[in-house]
Amino acid sequence: MKKRILAVIFLIAICFMFVLPVFASDLSASGDASGNAISKQRVHDVTTLGTLDEYQLTTLNAKLDEISMTHNVDIEAVIADAVDGYDAGYIINDYYYWMELEEDSVLFLITLGEINSYWIEPYGDAIDVVTQDRINNEVKDEILPYLSDGDYAGAISVYADCCNSYYSSSRSGEDNGVSGFMVPCSLLAGTGGSFAYMSGAKRKLSTVTSKSTAKGYVRENSMNLHNSNDVFLYSRVSKSSRSSSSDGSGGSRSSSGGSNGGGGRF
Repeated sequence: MKKRILAVIFLIAICFMFVLPVFASDLSASGDASGNAISKQRVHDVTTLGTLDEYQLTTLNAKLDEISMTHNVDIEAVIADAVDGYDAGYIINDYYYWMELEEDSVLFLITLGEINSYWIEPYGDAIDVVTQDRINNEVKDEILPYLSDGDYAGAISVYADCCNSYYSSSRSGEDNGVSGFMVPCSLLAGTGGSFAYMSGAKRKLSTVTSKSTAKGYVRENSMNLHNSNDVFLYSRVSKSSRSSSSDGSGGSRSSSGGSNGGGGRF
């Protein structure tokens, strides 16, 4: 009887040895060209004719997904047909909600048509990392040559590299900061030093006795206040015109609501 039980257990073990490799193969089938698993699609080509080929989409998806997972933020990109009368900055929030991105995310939108335009918008905590100043003065200079040449895959790849660099430097700055152990030690040291100093100062004031009212601390005839009044001298009011931009380029756009990103036409 025992031999039969052992034989059944051994047979089941052999079956698992054949099943597990097949299961692992199925999992890797949803990954990139190298067999690496991808958590989600990060690059969307929704143009009518299709701008990116399958290899470009696969490669870019793997790259943006790796950066996103490393820094726990959604780094995404979209290429879409242009909407008449609207630059990318006007409609990027529509794609943000359509893609159901996380609160902390960065979205790069390229719109192609009679007028080509782009916009990069950070959301949530990404605003403090991929700042408007970086987008308009650093990322812009990196991606515009690719956009002008029609190399949209190259532009998305460089955009991803910039985001990765900013998040890596931000994380490095946090690692080089004051450790959690040093904070309570500093507080204790400061509290102890302040207590010792105040104790010494208090001993030097041994001749001063406490009074029941504040008036008791004022020496007699040391201050005579006859009257007091407030005198209004002058006021100055200045006015200045508020600049506005209507071409959708630079660091602002005319659509409703504020913007933390930047972009323009190319």
